[in-house]
Amino acid sequence: GALGGEAFDAAEPPAVGGALRAVDAAERGATTFGASTIAVAQLVGPVLDVANLGDSGVMVFRRDPAGGFELAARSAPQQYQWNFPFQLTRLPKSLRVKLARGLDMDDATDAACYQFPVSPGDLVLVFTDGFTDNLRDDEILSLVRSASRRVGFAAAPPDPGRLARELAAAARARADDPELDTPFAVEARDNGMPAFRGGKLDDISVVAAWVMPAAYSATSTPCGEVASQFPMDDISMTPTPLHREAFEHVLSGPFPEALLN
Repeated sequence: GALGGEAFDAAEPPAVGGALRAVDAAERGATTFGASTIAVAQLVGPVLDVANLGDSGVMVFRRDPAGGFELAARSAPQQYQWNFPFQLTRLPKSLRVKLARGLDMDDATDAACYQFPVSPGDLVLVFTDGFTDNLRDDEILSLVRSASRRVGFAAAPPDPGRLARELAAAARARADDPELDTPFAVEARDNGMPAFRGGKLDDISVVAAWVMPAAYSATSTPCGEVASQFPMDDISMTPTPLHREAFEHVLSGPFPEALLN
């Protein structure tokens, strides 16, 4: 859907950290066994607060001067080695006792945290690794641009649900192709599998949302016009390192109610 901004005092930047607290809450609240990567994004004023553990991720696309889109920001995958990502893991006691002594499993403190400045009209994608295993960044950008041209972005932004489904379907089609040179195939050949080609059948999930002004409604100014009225800040693509002391400080703050509903 749409990510609506909140009013904020420019002299006091909005507090971030809700995304990381959500990762921690998910880990603490897990009741079933298994392992999973996790990516969380929360809009806090003009900042997209992101916490990412593993090789799922977040992308931000922005209108370019020509009226199309460009990739403005992206989280980086976390892997111990190729195809071995960081993951939240919950094991039954019978398996935990078999772990090597001193081996720590990943937890929320291992997540990479980002604060991406965003503006009305930006497109945010949150996705699992099966999406980017099968589509390159430039191919994803091409699909976003195509959807924008098809509906005429100045009139209204493309429906985010439909866009997410189209992106996921494109990745799924590539996963089934045994001959394509997908990102996963390139990495496989770089990691000791010289004959590997084709896609990777894996979990493919995509969530799409447009960043909208705080006062936006379905009958207000079209998103394409709104985007041209706001200055585009430079994007920092460097993750914020978070040590345990900082993590504990973040967790001491109030947990956003919106994430509990």
